[in-house]
Amino acid sequence: MKEPKTIAILGLGEAGTALASGLRDGLVWSEGKGDLLAVDIAFDDGARGHAIRDRATTLNVPVYKDYGQFLAGADIVISVVTGVEALSAITEAKPHLKDGAVFLDLNTVTREMAITNASVVEDSGINYIDVAVMGMFYNFGYKAPLLLAGPNASMVGDWMSAAGFDITVLSEHIGDASAVKMLRSILMKGLEALSVECLVAAERHGLRSAVLNCLADLDNISFADFVCKLVTTHTVHAQRRLEEMTLVRETLIDSGVQPLMTDAICRSHARTIDSKAIVENGVVPELSEALSRLMGTVQASAAQT
Repeated sequence: MKEPKTIAILGLGEAGTALASGLRDGLVWSEGKGDLLAVDIAFDDGARGHAIRDRATTLNVPVYKDYGQFLAGADIVISVVTGVEALSAITEAKPHLKDGAVFLDLNTVTREMAITNASVVEDSGINYIDVAVMGMFYNFGYKAPLLLAGPNASMVGDWMSAAGFDITVLSEHIGDASAVKMLRSILMKGLEALSVECLVAAERHGLRSAVLNCLADLDNISFADFVCKLVTTHTVHAQRRLEEMTLVRETLIDSGVQPLMTDAICRSHARTIDSKAIVENGVVPELSEALSRLMGTVQASAAQT
């Protein structure tokens, strides 16, 4: 794609600010001195609105409260509002966007939501790109890894990579990137909840440092390999691990910590045992075989709920 002359950011929160900072000061695009603008419906509205004004002033980026003709010159529009506001943002922006504009939807949405958002502009000549943010802007700034999907994802990805973004093009299918984000969140937010339950209990026992130190063995294996190993060995050791988690539950209760995540773990392991997904010969299977066994278990359980 051609070098964009104007880029518009919808939403000037943490993500929008990180992207604006990169586009203004950190990326190759900034050397071309292109125009950068922002839209945020909370602009000048209470404390949040004043914070947005301060950010815009610091970044030297003009910010508007409503969608309007100033978007007509935008070659790229980056939407970083919220998942629930994503459809409204693209709907309100659409009448003002020119033919050939690229709409990067970075909002956290489901596959179906991304497909719906794309349908809003599918007959208007606007190129919708499904984008999943695979890291926190708080940690990475504008370098947060981005996963792209859509018919024109490669074209846009080439420019973004050259400009200095961290880009991976996943596929040509809108919704794929958002689906990966959703599925990854099962693991990441689950670990977040588990970490809260674990460390609060550890703190109650005065053993926080000891518990954290005992995790050092995990540094010797990649996280992806670790997750796969948990799944494959689950089909062999679910019974023993359920017995252990029953004791963990007692430990948490004795510590005064409600075992929300531990209760769920016990139910999950019991489901595997009850569905006969255990490998009887005790040999840890390959991942594909383990998943085949467990898919039937999960699907059967879901159908009963």
